[in-house]
Amino acid sequence: MPKKFQGENSKSATARARKAEAKAVADARRKKELEDALWEENDKHVLKKEQRKDEKEKKRLEALERKKENQRLLEEEDAKLKGKATREAMAGKVTRAQIEETLRHEQQQEQESKSKGDEVVTLTHFSGAGIKNEET
Repeated sequence: MPKKFQGENSKSATARARKAEAKAVADARRKKELEDALWEENDKHVLKKEQRKDEKEKKRLEALERKKENQRLLEEEDAKLKGKATREAMAGKVTRAQIEETLRHEQQQEQESKSKGDEVVTLTHFSGAGIKNEET
């Protein structure tokens, strides 16, 4: 006579355990959803208040971002103008006497350069004409 089966089917036991675990997870999720629904805010006035608060915060952040961008652009513009401003600042106020002095000095330099150009004459035995050498 064959032996009687003395135990439990291992495949059915694992399937039963898997189903029980899935059911426990689903029950926990359902319970959490019910708990969240109880704590959910449904009052129109409170929702409006929160919405206004969020919009105010968003507006503040946008203003801050805009302010930083404007500051960055201002610094870039100042950096560009700084080179020009230093040249102009060095000039400052110029009196008529200073202008005349600079003009006189420039004229003297031009005359000296012309006179140096006249002094440097090279004669060649081929043409007999003078050749001026210009210095840069």
